[in-house]
Amino acid sequence: MLPSLQITSPGAAKAGLFKDAARSGDFAAAFSNLQGLSMSDALIACLELFDDDQATYKSLAGAATDKKRPQFPIKLAAGGSMPQDLHDGVTDDDLLTARLFLLNVRAHAKLKATRLWSSAESIASSRPFYPEFMSRFAEKRSRIRAVANAHVRLGPHDQMQIALFSVGGKYDFAKADAGTRPGVGTTCILFARSVWHAAGCNVITPGMSDICNVPRGLGDLPKDKFGFISASSLDGGVGPKAGDIFHIKGDNYKKQITGPDGNPQLIDTGVDSTHVGVIVAINSDGTWSTVEGGASDHVTRAKTRKLVSSQGSSWGKFAFDGDANATSAGVRPLQGWYSVDKVDPTRWM
Repeated sequence: MLPSLQITSPGAAKAGLFKDAARSGDFAAAFSNLQGLSMSDALIACLELFDDDQATYKSLAGAATDKKRPQFPIKLAAGGSMPQDLHDGVTDDDLLTARLFLLNVRAHAKLKATRLWSSAESIASSRPFYPEFMSRFAEKRSRIRAVANAHVRLGPHDQMQIALFSVGGKYDFAKADAGTRPGVGTTCILFARSVWHAAGCNVITPGMSDICNVPRGLGDLPKDKFGFISASSLDGGVGPKAGDIFHIKGDNYKKQITGPDGNPQLIDTGVDSTHVGVIVAINSDGTWSTVEGGASDHVTRAKTRKLVSSQGSSWGKFAFDGDANATSAGVRPLQGWYSVDKVDPTRWM
């Protein structure tokens, strides 16, 4: 996290040399001095130069044609987005630092540089925030699986989770951080949609919630645009595949109160019992391996799910084994799944 956007003391001298070299037109020396900085310090130094001297920075960015570590922070600060090519010497930790940097900088409205960038939403809708996954996994389903598995066992305020929940940088650091511990509901929908977005599927839609929360449930993922397939398709032998998002739902959650007769009774809270998760494998024994947000602690977990009869529930024919005892809503039958294959092709970046 970079709350004050200040260069650390050990990097101050090299940052100064970088800016002096850039202003003198000695771009080779500027690149050399960036090489010796941490990614955090390099990004801040680049942003400071951009903010102070845009003409010099434009020339510097034009010269940053190599795919090496010093050129990465220059390109990021120039455009306000993650460079899409992998750069030699840039580690996964560097990439996380870069994502968090962008989320923090967006909160600094007085910076001239940020006013020259495109809006956070337009960038998040069109430029992948996780270029390393885009490069390493050409096939969409493999990419989704990799993103989901990389975020298992993460919980509130974890920096990787904050970056993921920013939905490609649409939300700044504070909003994304708040989303990792929502005040209402749990993180299941936030996690599933964020995984798809990180894997290159633009989940940002007109009228989407302006905070890192989904009060409309799955309403932010219109079924016609995001490939929803009804659970009734199971009867025809069609089932989900790895990378798809399942959706279960039953009665609303219940709350126990003391009734007029002094005995406990359950009342309807009006809270939807929807739960979703990312399927990462369909196993040979018919079970599904999943990664899911949710639960009261908001920690992302890997699970094994098995479909069984919902025993006559009006909400559907099949439910997950053991789910009837998992919440106060009782059995939550499978409603269907969002299929990677059926997503509107224009949603993929």
